[in-house]
Amino acid sequence: MKTPAQERFVAEFLIDQNASRAYRAAFGPDPSYRTCRRQGSLLLKDPVVREAVREGLAAARHKARVSAERVLAETAAVAFFDPGEAFAVKDGEMVARPLADMPPAARRVIAAVRIKRRIIKSDGVTTHLTEDIDYKFASKLDALDKLCKHLNLYAEREPLDQFLARLPAALGEALRQAIVAGLPAGGGTASLVAVANSGPAGGPGEFLAAPPSPLPAGPADGARFGTGELPG
Repeated sequence: MKTPAQERFVAEFLIDQNASRAYRAAFGPDPSYRTCRRQGSLLLKDPVVREAVREGLAAARHKARVSAERVLAETAAVAFFDPGEAFAVKDGEMVARPLADMPPAARRVIAAVRIKRRIIKSDGVTTHLTEDIDYKFASKLDALDKLCKHLNLYAEREPLDQFLARLPAALGEALRQAIVAGLPAGGGTASLVAVANSGPAGGPGEFLAAPPSPLPAGPADGARFGTGELPG
């Protein structure tokens, strides 16, 4: 059971996840910064406090509808955003759309907006108000980099010869011949299976009588060989 001070510490920690500040708020302003830092760290190791923090963070994520899927979706929205959606043709010129007229997918990618309004006097009496809108979009390259890391696309690929050498001899040779000869129309894993299954009786086909499970991933994970899948 948590003490009142521990409950206050948990509530304060959930605000900004600063253990030193949370300890000072819960136990008073007298302790030094070093003491707050040390004691706050110790409190986070307490099983009761740690479980309360875990439950609090989970509840906050649920309330804010934050999930890994949603974060990935937002990152992908930035990575594959078409800037043309934020602009329109007016009087033969490309102009920025007002926010109210911009598609929701485009608004989600905006990082900052700068609006400049100018008053122009055309004849000394009549005035016109003009408005210039500048949008700053989130970096597509940064978003793509995050997705590449998530998909493990930067991992070093195993040389093909080494990969084929680790397969059963007949299967490895069938795959090697298929690559040399060129894949049938459509390509992909299904074509490799078809080529291997077309071998003579007792040949490569015996290894692929049915669609196989993913090929052996070796010492690291499937993504090393270009499957695009993350390790389980």
